[in-house]
Amino acid sequence: MREKILKFCLTSALLLGLPLANQAVAGWHTATGSAGITGSIGEARDAAVNDAIRSLLLKKGADVQIHQVYRNGALTRDSYSMRNSVPIRKLIVLEEEKTSNRISVRIKAYLQDQGYDQNKCSTSRIRKNILPLRFRFLDPQAQMGSSGIDQIGKELDRLIYSEIAKNPSLQIKPVSLANLNINGYANSDIHYQRDNMYNLAKQNESQYLIIGNINSVSSSEVGNFITKPFYNDTRTIDFTVTVYDAVSGELVMNENYQGEADWPFKQGEYVNLRSDRFRGSPYGQRVQDLCQRAANDIIQNLQCLKPSARVIEVEGDDFIINIGKSSGLEKDLEFSLQQQYQGYDRQGNTFEKTEDAPGLYRVVNVYANTARLRPVSLQDNILNVQLDDIVTLTDDEEMP
Repeated sequence: MREKILKFCLTSALLLGLPLANQAVAGWHTATGSAGITGSIGEARDAAVNDAIRSLLLKKGADVQIHQVYRNGALTRDSYSMRNSVPIRKLIVLEEEKTSNRISVRIKAYLQDQGYDQNKCSTSRIRKNILPLRFRFLDPQAQMGSSGIDQIGKELDRLIYSEIAKNPSLQIKPVSLANLNINGYANSDIHYQRDNMYNLAKQNESQYLIIGNINSVSSSEVGNFITKPFYNDTRTIDFTVTVYDAVSGELVMNENYQGEADWPFKQGEYVNLRSDRFRGSPYGQRVQDLCQRAANDIIQNLQCLKPSARVIEVEGDDFIINIGKSSGLEKDLEFSLQQQYQGYDRQGNTFEKTEDAPGLYRVVNVYANTARLRPVSLQDNILNVQLDDIVTLTDDEEMP
């Protein structure tokens, strides 16, 4: 069933400050959102509008933590971590499409620029290079329950990574089949994997790695031998997304996503995960909702981080880095330099250490995938800049 509605023109009494990055945002903007119907239709409609608001803000470079902001036809003021003063002045729900399991909406929002902080999240203008790794089952036990949906990893790849690719702040590479054997636990020791992560990212000209682990997709019977005919079996979906800065080796994000929903298919039946039958099922809806949440969390965590790049060639006082116009780089941006050294402990084991070099380096020429940097002051110039040294956009750099 399809319903088209023209509703909710919110007046200034419902103004809500929603933070956006340094972009020309004033005016009307449209976005779409959707949510599964797991409770009441009203709750699903609110969740769909919230999803559209989140999508709009993230695409405009927002640095925002969004919880529940739209309730019963009104924007709420107390649900945001607000960072600056770009408000939604009006919100109109243009269309609503409802099926038996899902609601989709298209909204139009008027964003008004009122002299917000020009430096807030300015780095969203430079696209970060991301290498996604294929979702894999955490271990053989996790895979045991995947009968009928053993290709669920590829579907998670498609749903999450295709959503990230829509964001202009992020540049996502083709999915890598590499297996780093990282389990995604925040407290796990990944020191021995740092070289592998760095080399993999280097080969693919990326700064960040996304690693997905599937923890469980097991099914469960519901009811006893008397009541079982009246209920569908249920199935869990449980996966972890881990994001690393492969240049620094730092953990950026580690989040777990899990849910359970009715599984209306026969036990052991092969299910086409791209079919309308699966996507329209309660389980398919739950998978889509969790993937949307995961993609939004990744975008929020990455788009406002400072981009880094590697030195790939040294020419006198100048050097070349491995990002350029394709990443949104522009002339006159300034970077700091970090030099990497190899040290030795008392047992003779090697370890990497990084030191901040004095001085700044300015972009003087920008090419398709590279750029030339030159010292701002020759007095602070490091004479021994080496290949694979790292440069990072300065904190106080203003985007033109």
